[in-house]
Amino acid sequence: MPSNFYHGPSILQSQDAAPTAITPASTPIGLIATAEDADAQFYPLNTPVLLSDRSSMDKAGTNGTLSGALAAIYDQGINPQIVVVRVPSSSDAAEQAAHVAAGTLAMTASQSLFEVTPEILGAPGLDAESVAVTALQNLADRVGGFAYVGAKGSTRAEVVAVRQLYNHRRMMLIWPEFERGENTVQAVAVALGLRSKIDANASIGGRAKTLSNVPLADDFVATVPPLTISQAVDYFGADSDGNYLNAMHVTTLRRENGLRFFGNRTCSNELMWQYESAVRMTDHIAKIIQRHEFAATDGLISQQLLDHRIEMIQFELDTLVRQGWLLKGARVIKHPTKNSVDEIREGATWLYADFTVPPPNEQPGIVLRITHDYLLNVLG
Repeated sequence: MPSNFYHGPSILQSQDAAPTAITPASTPIGLIATAEDADAQFYPLNTPVLLSDRSSMDKAGTNGTLSGALAAIYDQGINPQIVVVRVPSSSDAAEQAAHVAAGTLAMTASQSLFEVTPEILGAPGLDAESVAVTALQNLADRVGGFAYVGAKGSTRAEVVAVRQLYNHRRMMLIWPEFERGENTVQAVAVALGLRSKIDANASIGGRAKTLSNVPLADDFVATVPPLTISQAVDYFGADSDGNYLNAMHVTTLRRENGLRFFGNRTCSNELMWQYESAVRMTDHIAKIIQRHEFAATDGLISQQLLDHRIEMIQFELDTLVRQGWLLKGARVIKHPTKNSVDEIREGATWLYADFTVPPPNEQPGIVLRITHDYLLNVLG
């Protein structure tokens, strides 16, 4: 078989040439969890299970991480699609991480089983080991998703040391945790639910909005005992813990007019992929294009086919521009160099698209100046 043969649409992600991928109306969550006392028929081990509503919590048991993670998602007043893979519990950290890694492989069967591809990914409370984190990264790459991971540590130096282990664009580190009374509420589980909630709400930016600075619902926070932050994080000054961690690409928790996540950055060291919104919007666009290109696959190569492909994809980009999710100027054209006679003869026709995702207004500034210039205004 020729090494460059691939039957179906190919989409290359590049900051120099062609772009990217993502599509469903509601964003499915992919959750890896433990629950020794869960209903084994409803939640078989290492098998994807698609949840449609919170009634599934009745079978989730009380041990392990599953019931707490589902509560943190559903209690935010949303009902997203959730694909759960229950993995075995282990007191050995390395063995538990291996179970999580196996669970991420099982998660990939979700598309063929349910025609649902989880895109918001996490293993709350099970992501302390690098083996588990790497597995979540690999899953995110395979499905065009994004992983949320808890950074373990009690000081900012320890948290930054965790951050420096990774250089991956489809991942956000979060620190510290939430608490309800004496119980830990995994911040990653809350983030999974809030991320899906933001995606569905175009009025606050939808998929183009980062997780940062969106207050958690008052009733979710106020449920007795109320939600609190497990460790104080201050934001006073450039060298504050919160600002320092944000600068090092760690998302933190903040109490200001409610509770919220604070931080926009991924774990990528590349400028192009530093923002969660840039990564997720790029994948979103690629999946929209994938669906259009799949419909065009195996059609007769003709000018009409190329024009139709361009028209449909341009329409999608223009729609995103009108929504404010892309900046004006997004375009799709025939690729200027890749459509050689040899390529076309082999059934390959290439388009080129480019676009700009608006960055978050992360550092708004204003210069204040006290002046005597207006004293004479008191005289009329």
